[in-house]
Amino acid sequence: MNKNILIILFGIVVLPGCAIKKSTADDVESKAIQLIKNTDSATLNFLKEWNYTIRPPHYVTWTKVNAVDSLEYSVLYEPIGDTVNIEIYDIRNFLRDYQVNFNIDTSYTRFDTVYAGSDTAAARHMPAVRFYRISAYMNTVTSIYPNGRISGSKNLLDTPVLISAVFPKANPFTILKSVNQNESKFSFGYCNYTPAKGNFIRFAFYNTSNENILYYLPDDLTIKDTALFKWVDKFSKGKRLGKNWILVEKDNYNQ
Repeated sequence: MNKNILIILFGIVVLPGCAIKKSTADDVESKAIQLIKNTDSATLNFLKEWNYTIRPPHYVTWTKVNAVDSLEYSVLYEPIGDTVNIEIYDIRNFLRDYQVNFNIDTSYTRFDTVYAGSDTAAARHMPAVRFYRISAYMNTVTSIYPNGRISGSKNLLDTPVLISAVFPKANPFTILKSVNQNESKFSFGYCNYTPAKGNFIRFAFYNTSNENILYYLPDDLTIKDTALFKWVDKFSKGKRLGKNWILVEKDNYNQ
């Protein structure tokens, strides 16, 4: 990026900016400040490997980040009592990290469920990433459902088997339990870090009327978005909450 453009960008970022005007502004800002307090360098490094989406009341979807250009795969982590469910999206990429002693179909499938208001013809020809829902109780896998429990899918296991028999090397239940311990640090709806767009991190908070985005902008900020002027504009309209943090009201990531 041109050095002069970076100087201009940071000159705008350090301006006081405009305060968030919605009636929930104070609540949004207090949550943003709390997140900033809970986010140290170790947490930021973690979020460059695992993004998250909070799905109340009791589970989180974690998305593994490919450091080169894109997201790898997402895993819904759902502990309920002594049972833990994980729902794996883009199973093909997941299997790069986890060896499985089981017949897993990694091919793409079509959407068999068409929702009201959607283009039926287009939906039925659109390829979909195949996903699996796997449940474990204590040290055993109790069920493996292709495509979750929808479309008449059946449990592929006749009887429970040891987790180590299904995952002979890395255990995703153990790893995701450790990953999920970070959940309490975050009060925003989701985190997004996309190296292909730049080395900044976005945290989104939702309320009933709008979406507010908290940006973490590192000292060595790199923006790979070609429409740089739009980034300059959105940051200038945000509110500075710390050396590297800007809160932007009703941000649209694709505009």
